[in-house]
Amino acid sequence: MRLTPVHGPRGRLPGLPAQRTMLAWDRTALALIAHGAFVLVRNPTDGSPARIVSAALSLALALLVAALGRLRAREIGDSDRTRYARVPTGPLMILTAGVLLLGVADVVAILH
Repeated sequence: MRLTPVHGPRGRLPGLPAQRTMLAWDRTALALIAHGAFVLVRNPTDGSPARIVSAALSLALALLVAALGRLRAREIGDSDRTRYARVPTGPLMILTAGVLLLGVADVVAILH
């Protein structure tokens, strides 16, 4: 017996957009965690407050990104029309401000 996938509307496999979305957000969270680890490991004897703030901010942003990714994937999976599934703008603005602050903290840590 040969199994064939059941296609949704317009010939697409149901569930794949939500899965791709979650993977993309997870990769971003993993990159933020790697950034925080790199900042701490780069020069372990230097206990600069800017480096500690940068690493902590990276971890906080990674958690926010992971949570937003789960929310977005769930909304896409539950929605018949994915174009109407939207992430709330409040958390995205917090994420944007956090990434900008992370950049400033990194510049301060490099120049310190």
